[in-house]
Amino acid sequence: MNKTTTQIATVSPKKDLESLTDSQEKQLLEFETAIETHQKNYLAVGEALTRIREGHLYKGTHSSFDNYCEERWDNSGTHIRRLMDAYEFVLKLRSASVVDADMPENEYQVRLLCELRKREDHRITAWKKVIEAKAKGEKINASLIRRVLKKSSATKAKVNTSKKKQTLNGGVEKALKLIEDVKTLMTGDGQPDWSKFLSDLEEALTT
Repeated sequence: MNKTTTQIATVSPKKDLESLTDSQEKQLLEFETAIETHQKNYLAVGEALTRIREGHLYKGTHSSFDNYCEERWDNSGTHIRRLMDAYEFVLKLRSASVVDADMPENEYQVRLLCELRKREDHRITAWKKVIEAKAKGEKINASLIRRVLKKSSATKAKVNTSKKKQTLNGGVEKALKLIEDVKTLMTGDGQPDWSKFLSDLEEALTT
């Protein structure tokens, strides 16, 4: 008589999951409620997501923050990072004495600013110029942001061109002086050191 062996399937727990404390579960509920309640407020959503990620509060149900966002909020990691980046930028603006009434109205305005200005200090400076335009009665929108950034780039390019011209003029003056010195030596009893002259001339024209 053949014996039949019955195998019982077991479900292994998900890897990398952690049990949350009562305090952590309370925090998670608070932050998730904020996301659900303020879905159109990018600052509230960005802050709540940042708190969840930094506190590893997603670990109770998901092994990674990206998986948590995709399954819990049906959002890609890219969009989630944009919201959190926008929140972080607003914190920087607050540190730069920008009041809440002058903050970007939505995540897209922050994204546009970040795409066109890579350095953080340049972004803050550019946004303050946007605020100046707002104080003159202009409405903050994508068109205004692009115009302010374009004007800022044109001014910067003009300054750089002026500096290059000054540097070039200085080099030419040095070269002309070297040539005059050589002429003086050639008309007198001395002989110019041609090797040194060529080296000095090259330095004058390239620095």
